[in-house]
Amino acid sequence: MVNDHFVMWNAGNLGDRRPQFRAAWEPALGGGKFSARASVGLSGAIQNVDRDANGVLDGAQSGNPIYQARIGWAGPLWVEKQNLDIGFWGHYAQEEIDTAIVDNEEFDSWSAGADLTVPIIKDLFWKSEIWTGTNLPEVRGGIAQGINVAGEEIDAWGGWTELSYRPWSWLLSGAGYALDNPDNDDL
Repeated sequence: MVNDHFVMWNAGNLGDRRPQFRAAWEPALGGGKFSARASVGLSGAIQNVDRDANGVLDGAQSGNPIYQARIGWAGPLWVEKQNLDIGFWGHYAQEEIDTAIVDNEEFDSWSAGADLTVPIIKDLFWKSEIWTGTNLPEVRGGIAQGINVAGEEIDAWGGWTELSYRPWSWLLSGAGYALDNPDNDDL
């Protein structure tokens, strides 16, 4: 909400759109709704990197899709018509090249994170997300730095938080902060 038109890619918010096959299971549970979602999609579709210039994207060359999953629960808390929402999620993908970078031809990409939405009072809510992972450009993390010149994956962590208030149905205002912090020793 705070950055309505800027999605904070490579600045604290992971994720992007891509064609994918997705399955979901969302039964009612404890006055709310449990959700389990999993998807597979084309690996390499976002960063479009071909490090060895062989005409095949490194993610596609691995022969493996990107796997993504999230489990969560959303349900009423103490605030009328607003739900608590909590989730845990992650992804796994691989990249492969023909010409090794310092003896490495295969690179893993993974992330694990959590998200939380908490209603505080009517029309005032807090949202937050935190994550950690390695080689994250494919999911818009690690300030777009995935593999260093030594042929090693770059680790990173980050997230974002915001406090939003809707005083009228037509106005939503808020303040927030985002952070994407790659490991300086890996850069």
